Amino acid sequence: RRYNDDFLRVIVQQFRKVYESQGVVVLEAQGWDVLPPVVAQHRYDAPLNFDGLAFVGWERRETTAEGRVPMTFFWEKVGEVNDQINTSMQIVAADGAAITQDDGPMARGMTATFDFANVVLPDPKAPILPADPIPGRYRIDLVAYNAVDKELLSEPVAVDWIWLGPPPEPPTTTLNAAWQEGVLLVGHDALPSELRAGEELVLRLVWSATQPLPADYTMFVHLLDADGDIVAQSDRAPEGGFYPTRHWDIGELAPDSYILRLPDVLPQGPLRLVVGVYNSATGQRYLLEDGEDSLQIATWQQ
Repeated sequence: RRYNDDFLRVIVQQFRKVYESQGVVVLEAQGWDVLPPVVAQHRYDAPLNFDGLAFVGWERRETTAEGRVPMTFFWEKVGEVNDQINTSMQIVAADGAAITQDDGPMARGMTATFDFANVVLPDPKAPILPADPIPGRYRIDLVAYNAVDKELLSEPVAVDWIWLGPPPEPPTTTLNAAWQEGVLLVGHDALPSELRAGEELVLRLVWSATQPLPADYTMFVHLLDADGDIVAQSDRAPEGGFYPTRHWDIGELAPDSYILRLPDVLPQGPLRLVVGVYNSATGQRYLLEDGEDSLQIATWQQ
């Protein structure tokens, strides 16, 4: 029941427990299982404490042909743990509903959570996806709980995001406008040739990141009159905050839609549609590579 890090990981990944009685455990392996390649991983600079257990990192492997999403969570014992702790990997839609999950003991029960020490405990999970999930972005949550009374050790922790189904459609108009902090506006879909008072202007933007983003950003879309005053606007975190920018993977497409409700009377003269990015916590606008704090993407003449 006590192994060093590497040996325990091999035991967990390659063996199955087939018999246990009075402290004797029989493990069986039939051949060597070739694991899918690792596609994403993360180690926390400051591990997350779960009442005596520290969550130190994770890795996600390529989704299998049968639709399983293999992940391994890594734990260290940092305090006294007197009970068996189980974990749950849940794949959650934007509306908060879990579409699948995998629950069970850490290390697949090869060692008890109250028994290991001075070792990184691997905790593999591999929930199987529904046959036809709705295409879109999903979040992977980790939940730890007492195996006896089911009491949660903390609120669910968001660890990763995945896209299911066909990849996002690229924008019809390409811009590749870059902000100094690494945000990239790949482009937008077609805009109407004229604006109608009292109606909605729906704009689909496609974002990306050219480098790791250090904070959670808010994007804004403002319709301005000839004096620069706001006629209509939509400020929102990308995907309604479901996918915070500091978790974006470099190069992936992050589409989002913005709705501007136009007033019943539109001002005469030119109207400009501008896009920008600001820090959600401070309100500070970030600058494009040309030094401007917003990007004009369309104009109309009323």
